Amino acid sequence: MLYVHQAPMPGWSRLVCHSVREIRNCLPDAVAGKRTRRQVQYVQRLNKLVELWVEHETTLPPSPETALGDVAPSSRVPDVVTLSRRLYEDIGLLIREHQEGLERRSEGAYRLFEALIPETKGQRQLLEPIVNEWLSITEWFMERAHDSSKDDGQFNIQEFQKQFEQFERILGAVIRDFFRTTDELDQILEDANR
Repeated sequence: MLYVHQAPMPGWSRLVCHSVREIRNCLPDAVAGKRTRRQVQYVQRLNKLVELWVEHETTLPPSPETALGDVAPSSRVPDVVTLSRRLYEDIGLLIREHQEGLERRSEGAYRLFEALIPETKGQRQLLEPIVNEWLSITEWFMERAHDSSKDDGQFNIQEFQKQFEQFERILGAVIRDFFRTTDELDQILEDANR
């Protein structure tokens, strides 16, 4: 919590956010056993889509401002657009890979908490509240992990501290094996909803 409360060096906010991201991504494998993960290679996939777009289409889509009405109605994008089968399939594949990535986040969280609380194995409905809280908190940090041209001083430090303290409480409960008691789990969720 040193960096969250004292901010001793420039870039502390990114360091903390990236640390939370790494914990979220790696802890399930460390605790529940390694599983192969296939990360979506967004840059490569989008580069391929650009090539296909140029190959199969004559114009780029208009900017959102243009599509919303800054041009004459006759030159607006039609409601239905025809794409080549190859382009359609590649767009669909990227969307499917992205969706699978989102499902892996949830699956990783369930694996983590099932390994920590073996008696919940096969009863995911019992874990759903804490898994949702875990994903919500860690997603908050993941959204802030990459440079958004904001410096540390532009963060709402109170919100940052609140989120980090909740993240720490869940991790602390895991480390101390407090999830064996329903009271501690209930308290974490109750505090999160304040």
